[in-house]
Amino acid sequence: MREPDPLPAQAGPLPWLKPQVLFLALTGLSLVIMIVATCNFYSSSGPLPPPRPAPPLPEKSAVTSYRYKDGFFRALLDESAKKVKLGKPQVAGIWKRNAYFAEFSGAQALRPGGTLETTHLKLELLSEKIWVGEEGQGYRTEHLVLRITNRSEAHLAYRVLTEVSGRCSGKGIVTHNAIALRPSESVSRTECIENGASPVTVKRVEVLEVSPLGYYYVSQLDPARLTYDRRTSEGHQGPAGLPPCRLLPWRLIEAELKRGETKWYDVLDFYSRHSCDEYTYFAGYKWLEKDPKKLPVQPTGSE
Repeated sequence: MREPDPLPAQAGPLPWLKPQVLFLALTGLSLVIMIVATCNFYSSSGPLPPPRPAPPLPEKSAVTSYRYKDGFFRALLDESAKKVKLGKPQVAGIWKRNAYFAEFSGAQALRPGGTLETTHLKLELLSEKIWVGEEGQGYRTEHLVLRITNRSEAHLAYRVLTEVSGRCSGKGIVTHNAIALRPSESVSRTECIENGASPVTVKRVEVLEVSPLGYYYVSQLDPARLTYDRRTSEGHQGPAGLPPCRLLPWRLIEAELKRGETKWYDVLDFYSRHSCDEYTYFAGYKWLEKDPKKLPVQPTGSE
């Protein structure tokens, strides 16, 4: 009798469990065990430690630092002087002290034809016909006009505060430099329409002597942002050569001026030495009572 054929050999209880699959399974199981162990450890020992702080940034970037190098500053002065056609002797005044003078404080009433003279300025009130409204749609009428003349041989930044009692309902505007004057230069500004207006009262007269280049630099500023009276500073226009300042810390300047932390001549002293295209006024800068030791001036702690 024939014996039955032998059964085929078995590969084991799990024939699909190849060595590669077994390796991956064991590796995954090990990772799960490690994660569970780590979570149990930190949950029993307290919260996870905070992440490491980011490394501190350098105090000054290259963009900031190069502006304060002597070579760059002097090259910038030469470039500005070339635009307004000034020579090196006139640029040298940047390194000199800007003398400040509060020349009048009180209440001097002026009627048309009246004058007030200080050491640096002559003020004369005139009656002139000025155009009011748009060309072709307005009219000409009598205005109280204040003519301001620089009596000195110095370039000046100036501030003349006036007051018109009663109501000044409107007026025409004439173009003038409301911030600075060349030697012997005169400008005229409108105070109010004359009809029914009272005399103009001069309240305060202040001047800051600046260099010839400083005259051009400060003329780039907007007087309204320096808290100059809009009634009298409208129509401000600086001399040709340098355009008006574009990016300035107006909010900081206005806040400092309104708080009394800064005076108008502090801001003017800074910008008479620093081009507003490259340098920004900073809180804490004060009018330099002596010749500056170093230019440009840097905020404290940035050196």
